Amino acid sequence: MSEAVGDRCYLLTPPGAAAIAVIRVIGPTAKSIVDRVFRPAPGCKHRIEETGPLLYGRIEGSDGETVDDVLITRTDTHRTIDAATFSAFDLTTHGGIRVVERVLEVFRQAGARLITSGVASGQTWQARTMIERESLDALAAAKTERAVRFLAWQRTNLVAALEAVATTCTTEPDRAAADLQAMVSGYSAARFLVGGACIALVGPPNSGKSTLFNRLVGRSAALVSDFAGTTRDWVGEQVEFDGVPIQLLDTAGRHTQAERLEQRAIQAGQAVAQRADLSLLVVDSTASPEPDVVDADRPPSDESTVRIVVFNKTDLVANVKLPPETPAAGHFVRVSALTGDGIRRLVATCLSALDLAALSDRSPCLFTARQVDKATRARGLIHRRADRTAESIRSELIGA
Repeated sequence: MSEAVGDRCYLLTPPGAAAIAVIRVIGPTAKSIVDRVFRPAPGCKHRIEETGPLLYGRIEGSDGETVDDVLITRTDTHRTIDAATFSAFDLTTHGGIRVVERVLEVFRQAGARLITSGVASGQTWQARTMIERESLDALAAAKTERAVRFLAWQRTNLVAALEAVATTCTTEPDRAAADLQAMVSGYSAARFLVGGACIALVGPPNSGKSTLFNRLVGRSAALVSDFAGTTRDWVGEQVEFDGVPIQLLDTAGRHTQAERLEQRAIQAGQAVAQRADLSLLVVDSTASPEPDVVDADRPPSDESTVRIVVFNKTDLVANVKLPPETPAAGHFVRVSALTGDGIRRLVATCLSALDLAALSDRSPCLFTARQVDKATRARGLIHRRADRTAESIRSELIGA
């Protein structure tokens, strides 16, 4: 078998310490190589074809020692090059330099040719375009496995998609404009996937904000008490919602009879909540909060913060009557932070409110403000100067 079509392994993400790294194993016998060193976690199916999109387990060295816990995705199957059919697998590992080196060495010993770039050789990645440079910069700072996969896909495919738009500017300007606009429209969600979103829990005391906060975090990160006003300062934790990095904030309950220390805590909570991308107004389903408190926790009409009203403690009432939903009122969700009922629905509603529900990880999408600015300028020229648009896309947006 020629070296050109042999089994290979290499690093997809930039070299250097990071939270996550992605390694690709590709070739005619890539599956056999992966099977040789991969051990599925207890309860997982043992055949890669049976696992669906993801398989969790560990990589073992020749001595049986666990090198790292990994996620495996089969990314490409039954492609043919030079009459050789091959498959490709992407492994998400921890991003420590030595961990990545050891995983690559395990695959080399198992029969894959190590592509000597990135961590293994100490070489730096050479970005051919501005898009690729931005992809590499974002990959180095990516916080979740989903963000890594999204950026790795954009690095490989976004330039080609933009080249296609540049080519069709003169022949099919309407189609080119629509394709470019679709890439621009995805930015509002992509920026949250890449950089993270901030969600603040606000509302009156004793509405169960801290219990809901702990439920979403998955542990007791905030102090919970039956007495109102336990939270005296805002508390923040990093979580993931469907692979999206979230900074979750729990704030002090707002009420009209607060003493001086509570007022300072309320003001601090309001300050961080106003900077949040999404506000969850948590109210007690068993009680009627003071109208002025609820109104005060509503984001001002000129602010970009979206609001979801969360009717908590539904385990204590048979039926919770929600007010009619209007664009001004926002979304309403019933939950029980104590039992966990409705939490999945709340997470889905949060993702939808941030435009993340429709974001595809494998579609061309702009993910930096610079890209959106250049694309918007180019789109404005399509029907007036198609030739100038194509040049702008290639030289300014792609940055070739």
